[in-house]
Amino acid sequence: MPRQDKPFKCNECGMAFSDEYSLYVHMAERHGLEMPRKGRKLARAFLRMIHM
Repeated sequence: MPRQDKPFKCNECGMAFSDEYSLYVHMAERHGLEMPRKGRKLARAFLRMIHM
């Protein structure tokens, strides 16, 4: 079985994800971060903000 790359890492707990959306959902569900509700563009901006 090939190894799946997981380049998206949670800064809070260290869990890694293969895509941005999974990290996005994880951050909201596990760490209580509020997610913007206006689409994918804002979701990407949110991810950039939490990784600064």
